Amino acid sequence: MEFKDRDEETAFKTWQPPRPVREADDRILRQVTVTLKQARQARLLSQTEVARRLKVTRSTYADLEKRSETGQITLAKLEAAARAIDCECIVLLR
Repeated sequence: MEFKDRDEETAFKTWQPPRPVREADDRILRQVTVTLKQARQARLLSQTEVARRLKVTRSTYADLEKRSETGQITLAKLEAAARAIDCECIVLLR
């Protein structure tokens, strides 16, 4: 994106939606965001079953669940785990 001047570029980069919109977005995200563990449990799958589908050990899969909760997981691994649980991985940038 090209800007006519620096002020226009600065305004674009620093723009924030009004506070009520941000708060509504946050409430919606909390309602639709689930962890790998929650998704697995909702599908009534054991860690062992998901690990088998991923062709990894149960302890490796358990580590993936932990890392997904702290955001220390690669997108590729998160997508693979979601597929193994029969879920869709949707990435949202804010």
